[in-house]
Amino acid sequence: MLSGMALLIIDMQRDFLDPAGYIAKSGVDVGGLRAVIPQVRRLLLAARKQGILVIHTREGHRPDLSDLTAVKRRRAAGAGAPIGSVGPLGRLLVRGEPGHAIVEELLPLEGEL
Repeated sequence: MLSGMALLIIDMQRDFLDPAGYIAKSGVDVGGLRAVIPQVRRLLLAARKQGILVIHTREGHRPDLSDLTAVKRRRAAGAGAPIGSVGPLGRLLVRGEPGHAIVEELLPLEGEL
């Protein structure tokens, strides 16, 4: 592994990139967002080949939404996609739901953070 280097892949999850996810439910066409997936995949594969540490992040809330701030709750509801509401990918932006998963093209390998 290359010391001191890491690739951080942020929030490449289904709620943000899937046509049935959180962002699409709020009225955004995710086609432009999805266009980045092949470039991120190439970067991911190159990092893995070089032994660079790969870290994936996801935005998500506890199932009881106890970690959801009032401001964020109002903002999401105002956009038409209340966090925790039931959608085609399960409860929106809730940990453990299908929409919280990373898109298939960028799934972490065992041992990646």
